Amino acid sequence: MAHIVISYQAHAYNTRAFLDMFECAAAAGNVGHTCAIHIKGLGVTALSLQPEHYVNAVHNKNTGKMLKSLPLYDVEDILVLRGDDTALAHIQGHNIADTVVTWVDEFPPIVADDLHIHF
Repeated sequence: MAHIVISYQAHAYNTRAFLDMFECAAAAGNVGHTCAIHIKGLGVTALSLQPEHYVNAVHNKNTGKMLKSLPLYDVEDILVLRGDDTALAHIQGHNIADTVVTWVDEFPPIVADDLHIHF
């Protein structure tokens, strides 16, 4: 089976990219592929459990709850890059889905055999 690394850095509520990323990760885990998600930049907005804080939202899904459900699809390697204060300001004061993510200073290297997908 393949190992899939998904890099996610789009705003989770102002675009529909998170919904596509979620479906990709859930499907990969569902069919036996291993899947890691690397979240950085505006992608940290996906951690928010409070979609009502985003006035320009293009969907009404709670991406934080969706992230928390990924272990049900055997997607347990969800890494968030710490250190981008500008991006983290987008979730300051929010309840966040921090129980399923691991905060890292850098992502592990992507090897040649990995399937790498960007959102």
